[in-house]
This record gives sequence, structure tokens and C-alpha cells, in this order.
Amino acid sequence: MFLKKMAFGGAGFTCGVLIFVGMFFVSNNYSFYTNRPNPAIAADVKSNLHYIYLACKAYWAETQATNPCNVDIASLSAYGYIPSSNVVVWGGGGTTSDFRINGKSRLSNKVYQLGPGEIIRELENKELESAMAAMNK
Repeated sequence: MFLKKMAFGGAGFTCGVLIFVGMFFVSNNYSFYTNRPNPAIAADVKSNLHYIYLACKAYWAETQATNPCNVDIASLSAYGYIPSSNVVVWGGGGTTSDFRINGKSRLSNKVYQLGPGEIIRELENKELESAMAAMNK
């Protein structure tokens, strides 16, 4: 009887230690898993920026390439941009030669910018700080 109690007591202690170590490991590595880049989130932001640019191209085709276009114009029903619910887009837009617009997912801290020539790139450091400050205005 005594050996049976010792066996279960030892197993309980071992199980408790394993659970504690497992919880410690998971809590320390949780940020690693949540901060990994998610390709679907990045693709959603990039596609929104692309659709804004396409809507602005339709606007420029109707008017002139020197007329500035922005998110408000692209969102008009005539040009067809419908924003994604998880994407925040901001920036001045511009003409075909100086068009710039920023986008960010509500699910990530990464900010992307669509610039002239329809080039989309991820912003870093100082650019990111100024873009976030402009978004918060």
C-alpha cells in the first residue's frame, strides 16, 4: 500500500513539474509565434493598396493624370475601391508621377507603402515612425 501511494505521489509531482515547465516554455515563446509574419495579412494590405491604385488609374483615365487622386476618390462608386475591414489606409495619394499611399492591417504592426510605378514596399524605422504619426493625425 505504501509503495502504491509513493508511486502515485511521485507521478503527480512529475506531472506537476512537466506542466509548470511546459507553461513556462509556452509563455516565453508566445511572442515568437504572434510576431511572425503572416503572408495572408501582408497580401490583404498589398491587395488593398493595389486596388486603390487601379481605382485611381480609372479616375486618371476619365480626368487627367495630373489630377491628384486619394482614397476618398478611389472609394467613389464610379471607381470601385471597397476597403477591407481589417486594413487601414492613409496618405495623400497624388498624381501618376508622385502617388504614395500607406496601408496597415489591424492584425499586424507592419506598414506597407505603394509608391510611384505601383511599387509596394514595407516601411522601416524612421519611415515607419513618420507614417504612423501621419495615420494618427
